[in-house]
Order: sequence, then structure tokens, then C-alpha cells
Amino acid sequence: MNPTVFISHSCKDKEKAPPDGLSAAEAAARQERLKFARDLRADVHARLKAVAGLDVFLDVRGGLGAGDVWQDGLHQALRTCSGAVILLSPEALESGWVLKEATILSWRVFMSERLIVVPVMLGVSRADLRAKGFGAVDLDAIQWVQVPAASPGARTAAVDEIVAALAPVAAAGVRNDKTTWKTKVERWLLEFGNQLKKEVPEGYDEDYLKLMYQALGVEAQDRNRDGEDPYQDVSAFLLASKTRKIIKMLRKVPTSGKSQRQEIQNKVRPFWVDPLAATPLPHAAREGMVVAIDGEEVESARDYVRRAYCTFEEVDHLLAPPEVTDGTAEQIVSKVRAEVGRYYDPDNAKDLAEEIEDCGPIYVILGPGSAREDVLDQLTAAYPQLTFVAVTGADPKKRLGKWHGRALLLAPSLQPGKEGAGRRFRNRIQAFVDGTT
Repeated sequence: MNPTVFISHSCKDKEKAPPDGLSAAEAAARQERLKFARDLRADVHARLKAVAGLDVFLDVRGGLGAGDVWQDGLHQALRTCSGAVILLSPEALESGWVLKEATILSWRVFMSERLIVVPVMLGVSRADLRAKGFGAVDLDAIQWVQVPAASPGARTAAVDEIVAALAPVAAAGVRNDKTTWKTKVERWLLEFGNQLKKEVPEGYDEDYLKLMYQALGVEAQDRNRDGEDPYQDVSAFLLASKTRKIIKMLRKVPTSGKSQRQEIQNKVRPFWVDPLAATPLPHAAREGMVVAIDGEEVESARDYVRRAYCTFEEVDHLLAPPEVTDGTAEQIVSKVRAEVGRYYDPDNAKDLAEEIEDCGPIYVILGPGSAREDVLDQLTAAYPQLTFVAVTGADPKKRLGKWHGRALLLAPSLQPGKEGAGRRFRNRIQAFVDGTT
């Protein structure tokens, strides 16, 4: 089997008439945009198959003939493709299905999988993406293709750029088809979907699924189009939802006890964090960088790390030593050493390096009282294998000193307001756990 490229789109091929409420000019502009998107999609599909020799997965609803489509389950294609093209038009930004596809694909990129994703901007801006909940696909590491105008010349140039961006997929023969079910994102979807399924009384699946979809604002035409497990489908939409809708959906989940609600809480707790802000964490770990976050609470940093890794369950890879307020650097380093020593030999650099090589980065969170220039000097010298996340408070420059220019400061900032929103979200899901909401 050749490597596969997934094309995500919302070209409205079966739309017979424009939506109600549009003026004649607006309807005409919409039809022009959709025709351009369909033509671009067809050109990309043909070039990738004929020139690059790639298999292309394009939803059979996309309007092309069945012979032009590599048919398989959509979830299977999303988790196994080696490349992807996301056509981001104004209509696509209104599609819950495109948001779901973009979220799954971008999370695979976050996990450093061998996957090339090419977002194509068709008359939309980055501000539009964020306003419509597409922040999860706004990655600096992704090569954007900007299409400035709906013209044949622009379409040809865009197709050339898309095919060139995906050339490494064909050249390397990259395949993910037998391994990616083990990725953290796929595991999260499977586990959370199974958790939801377990809570629904037998014989009431359809009723509760409808309530969950409605709470997440998923239109009927976007629900479970691949025909696979609908609970994983709900989970995928939740992964891209805003906190208000997450809380609303949790209230629709029947639970048989506090322990079950606690399991659900653990799976969604970090979802107040903007995925865009969390994405640099794996890169920083690979590059041996210190990470800084302008929060006041260790829990905020913990949620950022967990969000970057789709809830990150490895307790021994996410360490938070006891805070030492106004202590000496030596006292703080001693606390860090003791925390690391709970799981590893802090004097065995080879052991630490092998653990990280085999199981991923080890993050150590330093609270506001410990995130200081002199502490970071000592810790980075003693433990270059570890990734330190400094919770700096509202003034990172003052707290970090010379490290302010050397550390990776996560953005956008938390202050003012976002950390409080996160705290309120945690409180609301705790109320769900306690059965008080």
C-alpha cells in the first residue's frame, strides 16, 4: 500500500440552494468560493495520485466518482494517513466535521508523528480560525498555503505548493498504517469513548448520544459520518470543543458513581488550555529548552503539559516538587532532587537519558517561589536531560532574569483572566464529580 494523503474539506457538493438569509450578492460569492474550492480539491486529488503516486483519501461525499476515492473508514484514514491537506474556507470553518478532522490531524503533529499536514487558507485569516475554534491547527511548524484570490492562476500555484509540501511523503514512503492506533490521541479517543459507552444504560444509546451531540453543538449531518463507534465520534468533537460545551455535555452523561465521574474528569481536566499555546512543549523538550508560563499556580502548568500530550497520564514523567518560598537555590535544588529520586536515580545521567529516550520527556514544574534565575542555573547544569517548566507569575522578565531571553515563554499569556477561567473550569468539573451540578 502506498502512503496515503487525507483531504479534509467542506465543499457542499450536494447543496441545491444557498442557505436562507443571504442576499443575492452573498449567495453568488458563496457559490464562487465553493466552485473554486471544488476545483482546487479535484486538482490536488489528481496531481497527488498521478504525479506523486500517492493514495488519496477523499470522502465519497466530496462529489468525485467512487473510483477516485480510496475507501476506508474515516477514523482509520485519519489515524493512519502519512499526509493531509486541510482546505480552510469560510464554509469549512462552519463545519463541525472539518474541525474534528483538523483537531485529530493536528494532535498527531503535536505528538511528533511522521505526518505532514498542509493547511490551505481559502479566503480566511488566522483570526478567523481562532474565532471559529480552529486554534488547534494553527501551528508555527506547519507550512501554510495562502491562496490570495479565486483565479485559475492562483489555483495552479496553490496546487504546485501543496504537492511540493507533500513530496517528502512520497519520497520517504512514510507509512503509519499499522502503528498509529497506539498514539496518545487515538488512545484518548478510544478510552474516553469506552468510558462514555460504559455509563449509558443498555438500550438508551440513541437517546443519550443525541443529547451529547446536541450539547456539543454538532449538527445532525456531521454526526458519525464514518459509521464507526459513535462514542469515539462524540469524543473527537469534544476534543475540539470550548469549555462551556464540555460542561454542558458532561451534564448529559449518565454516571453510576463518583469514581466513574472522577475518571471522566481526569480525561477532560486540561481542556481549558488553548492547544495552540501548549504545542511548543514537546519541541522545547526535544531541544532541551526551559519553558516559562506566566501563571500563578502549579496546576496551570500541569494542565498545559497534559494538554500538549492529550491528557498525559504518566505520573512519573510530570513532577512537581514541593514549593520553597523565599528559600535558597540549594534548598530548592534539594527538593527537586528528592522528587526526581522518588522514581529515578538522580545521579545516574545515563538512566535518565534512557528513560526519556524510551518513554518521552520528564517535566519538572517549578512554582512561582522556585522559578528563579539562580535556581535554573543550577538545575539545568545538574539535570540537562530534564525539561523544566517555570511558573513565573505575572512578570516573567523580573522573575527569570537572564533566563527570560533564553527560556520559551508560552503564549498567549495567562494574565490577566485566562488562569482564572481555567480555575473556574476545574471547579465546574469538580462539581460534576461531586454530583452537585
